Amino acid sequence: MATTAADGAVRALWLFNEKADKLANLSFTRKVLESDLVVRLWRDSGGGWRVERLGPDEESIDAFVLTIRFFVQDNEASSFARLAKAYEELPVNIALRDAFRRARQSLNEFLDSLSTFGGDAPSLPPGRNTLTFREIFDVFMWGGLAHANADKARRYALWSVDDGIYAFALNEFIATLRTLLGAILRVREINRAALDGLAPTG
Repeated sequence: MATTAADGAVRALWLFNEKADKLANLSFTRKVLESDLVVRLWRDSGGGWRVERLGPDEESIDAFVLTIRFFVQDNEASSFARLAKAYEELPVNIALRDAFRRARQSLNEFLDSLSTFGGDAPSLPPGRNTLTFREIFDVFMWGGLAHANADKARRYALWSVDDGIYAFALNEFIATLRTLLGAILRVREINRAALDGLAPTG
């Protein structure tokens, strides 16, 4: 039997929730929800700088990022972009469609807002002294952790040279992942309600 557009749209909701369930069970999720995200910087007795970062460790971050890419790469069936298309195609309650749209819009507004980090100030656009959360996310995702983009890899390498700069950048990246996680878990509940409404009643 041929797969219809509606079948593909329903599958997108299921896949999104399947990946969301996996994220919910990772150690990063527990740590990021239970821990404060703090960077401490102080001079040691030798006059050098010491850095301490509180929050998820890099091993748990790497494991989390491996799954996060399924939500942010537009060609993935479980991505936010595919889900937006699915909600336009499926006969779901208008309130659920609006709830998804608001969740996605809120996430994008956060991503496009300014962080407190501007570690490569000379390369920032005129009039800016900090990066957006999306820019930080893209550098870590596509320049350091999950893919190789030459420009983003250069920026990632530049940040990595200095322990203090890297710690502050990483902290903002983790804050971005935490917000992204919150959006994913909210959409998971919207998807569940939508799928319940699409299920045959007998």
